[in-house]
Amino acid sequence: MKMFFRMVAFPYLLLISSYLFLQCHGYIFSRFKATNMDAKPGITKTLTPVRSRSAHAKKDVSRTYDHIRKLTDTALQKRGTQEGLGALYELGEISTARRPYNFEVDKLHDNCDNLHDNYADVVSRVESLIPKEICHEILKIVRSLQEDKLLSTNPDSVDSLPSFHLNIVSNGRSMFDHDSTKYAEDDHLKKSLKSLHDLIVPWVNEDLLPKINTLLNTDSIRVGDIFLRKYGSNIIDGQDRRGISSHYDVFSKISSVIALDDVAADGRNGLYTIHGATSNHVALRRFVPLRIGDAAIHTWDVLHGVDVEEGLERTSLIVWFIEEEKELQCDDENTVPTWLSEHHDLSSNDIAQFVLASAIESSNFGAEASVAASQKGLMTLKDVERTVESNPSMSHELYLKSALCGNSFALTIIGTLCENGDLDKISMKRAHEIANSFGSVSCLPEILQRDSPGKNIELSRRFWWEGARRGNSSAQIALADEVMFLSSNFGDSDGRLLATVLFALAGQQGIDQALESIQRVIKFEVACESIESEEEFLRSPVVRTSQLA
Repeated sequence: MKMFFRMVAFPYLLLISSYLFLQCHGYIFSRFKATNMDAKPGITKTLTPVRSRSAHAKKDVSRTYDHIRKLTDTALQKRGTQEGLGALYELGEISTARRPYNFEVDKLHDNCDNLHDNYADVVSRVESLIPKEICHEILKIVRSLQEDKLLSTNPDSVDSLPSFHLNIVSNGRSMFDHDSTKYAEDDHLKKSLKSLHDLIVPWVNEDLLPKINTLLNTDSIRVGDIFLRKYGSNIIDGQDRRGISSHYDVFSKISSVIALDDVAADGRNGLYTIHGATSNHVALRRFVPLRIGDAAIHTWDVLHGVDVEEGLERTSLIVWFIEEEKELQCDDENTVPTWLSEHHDLSSNDIAQFVLASAIESSNFGAEASVAASQKGLMTLKDVERTVESNPSMSHELYLKSALCGNSFALTIIGTLCENGDLDKISMKRAHEIANSFGSVSCLPEILQRDSPGKNIELSRRFWWEGARRGNSSAQIALADEVMFLSSNFGDSDGRLLATVLFALAGQQGIDQALESIQRVIKFEVACESIESEEEFLRSPVVRTSQLA
């Protein structure tokens, strides 16, 4: 990816340090702020099923998504005008709100006790699953392990940052009797894992698991993994984790998050879900209210993440549930989950297509999987050897199908695959057809219509543009970097303004990289426009736009 800070012009720009810019710099960026990332205990434990396809929560987010798209299009198309700036301002306002998931309204829409196994997009809650006193015992052990730096700092699969987690059960197997060196030699860790196992597993196996089988109207669900997560500041060696960005649980058919404290009780912190849209825009988040001991439940196709405000610490227990049947026939590392490969509407469901593609790429055999994934219940390495030559790009095919449906994640990924030259000729032809289905090149801003020596990047722009319009911050960053690359070569002032809008849209969603890039755009603007007075500086459309990031 072409990063603006790598531009040929940038070394020169670093020398620009006019008194005017430094004088006004604090004013411009004073509004910059990054959004950080993630029932009283009683005898009665209640399960609150939510039929999300007809529920208020999904309709609410769907309406918000339509509004976000309208505002985003206005901010982009009317950039620099009062109308465009007004849309950008409103987007900034709604991006700072932290809204709770509303279970009470959803109860009115649900009159059944269980759901069919094929029923998707489910969010539920079990109140007081684990008693408060048990939660306190768990927290005491976790704090001790944290002090001894025994929480895992391995890169997380979602964001590659230190995970700060602790496995209790992995693939159905308790970790305290694991034969790895770390667990065998560290007596404190082994004893702590045994204590945590004894405190947690009975509540999961005897209470939560039966409720989940009832919810899905099946008896084939079993526990896959149980692990603890820690969020907050200075967790280990000064390292922080404020949350996890929006994602799907690729290898968990249904997941549960159990609160071990009251940080999420008011529905402003902790686990959030996004219903009714395949976009990760922060304004779509709905935080699940969870008191200590409460459990949230969601299926694999619910987009979710974690966000905890600065100054708070959160500890949660996560359980991944999988299907018992075919996964037991071979090593999990060599399988694609059946709930993805045999999904009943895989041909038309953009979320299923996207998640299955992610699963294929995440498996040990990687992206070189085959069409057999959609025809069989599982794939072994032998399956891949037999079919990889006939169809080496199954994941790409799935991403393309998902992108055609307007899935913002798939659109963004296809743009990057095009840029890197990873698509074969057949997939490239299909990508062109999909891009044309969204409109001709003439519909793009003028700077994005410019020819490039590499035709792949021209196609990337079109997919990133569609992803950016749908609120995907990764697409907004990728496209803004490309626009600034073009602007540096062609001296396009409108290109600098477009890049600023794109960076601002991502900055409103808490992307620090975007805010840093805006500062470089302003320096470039000062140099290119020969701005010498404070009045000129504050009148610049780039500067006015940057104030709304």
